[in-house]
Amino acid sequence: MVAVLIDYIIIVNERQIEWAIGALIEYQRTISEGAGVAGLTAIYASEKRFCKKRVGIVVCGRNIDSRLLGTILNRTSISDGRLVRTRIGISDEPGMLAKIAHSISQNQSNIIELYHQRSF
Repeated sequence: MVAVLIDYIIIVNERQIEWAIGALIEYQRTISEGAGVAGLTAIYASEKRFCKKRVGIVVCGRNIDSRLLGTILNRTSISDGRLVRTRIGISDEPGMLAKIAHSISQNQSNIIELYHQRSF
């Protein structure tokens, strides 16, 4: 008899849940597991339904593995274009790598990891 109490059900996918976990951390500095952000995920999955309405959600559950959380945050950064991987072939001359690092810095970016292979 639950059907008489429910108007509709919004189905969300794993990728949307991952996005909501990342967004909650980034904008509210709040950590929650996937089930805890289901309400937030549903709101963003159905924006038209909730547009210009006052909506309250319950965010709960901090029972998320730190390794899983790190993986989710990395995937979210990649899909948002904030974390990229690039491969650059350069000539082996003094200062070339420094010039590239300076160029990256001038564009308000960071190098997180560098693999430099001089043999090839």
